[in-house]
Amino acid sequence: HSDYEIESIALTLKNLQLELLEKYNIKMVFLPVPGKYTIYHHLTNSTDKYDSFLPRLYTVLDQHNIPVVKLYEPFKQSKELVYWGSDTHWNNEGIDIAAKKTAEAVNVLH
Repeated sequence: HSDYEIESIALTLKNLQLELLEKYNIKMVFLPVPGKYTIYHHLTNSTDKYDSFLPRLYTVLDQHNIPVVKLYEPFKQSKELVYWGSDTHWNNEGIDIAAKKTAEAVNVLH
């Protein structure tokens, strides 16, 4: 992902954030979901390097004051698997982390 693409995503979200607030009085919190491969790619392909898309996106979203739920690091640091082994859905550990981080992000808005 290029810096241009990341900035474009952030600007699109900024416009959505402003529109939701102005038209509907809704505060937006963005939750980009890390894919299973993003978290565990090193286990399947040692030559494929992650381009740090989510951490880079988080930085740009912060610069634009867009509230964001940051799951990348908590998922990477979990001692437990956060996805079911047989598919790409979160298991109980992933759900718990996501729920906690989402609640923290929403509470900051109040």
